Amino acid sequence: MPLVDRLSALQNILSETPGIRLRALSWDAAGNRLQLDIAAVSSRALEQFTQRAQPRFRVRPGDMITKPDGIEGQLTLEENDG
Repeated sequence: MPLVDRLSALQNILSETPGIRLRALSWDAAGNRLQLDIAAVSSRALEQFTQRAQPRFRVRPGDMITKPDGIEGQLTLEENDG
């Protein structure tokens, strides 16, 4: 899937998920995946984002830090072949 299509899908997921803020985004062309640095107001918001992303992407969580105002951390989104 072209990168622009992935970004469009990601934008739709973000706009459908209140409480999630994209802090940084990188594209790993060699690994064919998007790497996100996100902030979530709660674990529930993070769970909702993951559920919305899963039909389109394999979601791989990275390091997550709980802070007084929510959760910050990394997620990797890989194209979902099935």
